[in-house]
Amino acid sequence: MTGSTKPVRTIKNWTLQRVGVNHVLHGRVFEDDRFPSGSWIRTSTVVSVDFAKKIAETRNTIYHLN
Repeated sequence: MTGSTKPVRTIKNWTLQRVGVNHVLHGRVFEDDRFPSGSWIRTSTVVSVDFAKKIAETRNTIYHLN
């Protein structure tokens, strides 16, 4: 993960989907003031995933994977 100041959110019931040569997450987002809690979303392009730490970084956000 980068040392950036990206917002940190929680995503539950998530799946990792390939879109062309990239990947995105689909799932229910929590702790995000842009969406009602539990809203289904599709993230921006995934930059990295640490499955051991249950963290995914996209272009815009860092997600705790639950």
